[in-house]
Amino acid sequence: MLRKEELPGFDEECVLVKGISLESMPGLTESAVLYIQPCASVQGRVNCELRFGIPRRGAEESFFDFPALSRILNAYSDRFAETRVSSSLGVARVQWRGKKILIFKNGRIVIREAIDEEDAKATIDFLSKLLAPSIICDKCGQVLLNCAAASCRECAVEHASLSSLPSNLLWVGGLQRIRDLVKALIERSSFVKDVKREESITSVEYLSTQSDRIVHLILDLIAYSGNREELAVGILLLKRAWDLGLTLEVLDRIQRYKSKSN
Repeated sequence: MLRKEELPGFDEECVLVKGISLESMPGLTESAVLYIQPCASVQGRVNCELRFGIPRRGAEESFFDFPALSRILNAYSDRFAETRVSSSLGVARVQWRGKKILIFKNGRIVIREAIDEEDAKATIDFLSKLLAPSIICDKCGQVLLNCAAASCRECAVEHASLSSLPSNLLWVGGLQRIRDLVKALIERSSFVKDVKREESITSVEYLSTQSDRIVHLILDLIAYSGNREELAVGILLLKRAWDLGLTLEVLDRIQRYKSKSN
């Protein structure tokens, strides 16, 4: 889970630095921050309930920014057996590695049918990283996506960066694959010049597909980051990739509009 960890260049009150905490849940004893009990529907399995919060501040009604959370879960949906999100209700449901998981806007998490307590805790660690970009920072009031990019203008002067090469092999290979995909995007983006309209539309679709692949790779890096620097850089890369995706959407609409008008 995201405990307090130093992050060069970032304010110590930013959630990227001070991390998140487990808060007591209404209806349980004040000391209960991780409630684990035997699963009634599947023998030998356990259910787990917890609530993420901000250190020294406690639980919030809006812990996750749900549009951002929804976007993360949908982009990562091929890793889940099921993905359902209701922004109006502020709840999401996913199935991951045999577990049924409910995620609420206020930070409450319910994990059902985990193998054991260790499996439940590993799932908590996975979720705290994967969903980190959608957490609302209590210092600047914006999502951590903006904190990592220094675009919130309160938590950092410069965007996140790595002070050393990542030791995690997933990160080493993932960064190289992202570089290759970005290079391919740049080379293919020549569709803007000297191509037929039909080809330009196909090219935009190709670029959008490659952009989606980049986002998926970045989410892998975020979910399996080994330290706070890697997590922050992963979140920064996600913001950049989503900004690229928005640009491609605009280009796609322009090209289709031109095609129809001619």
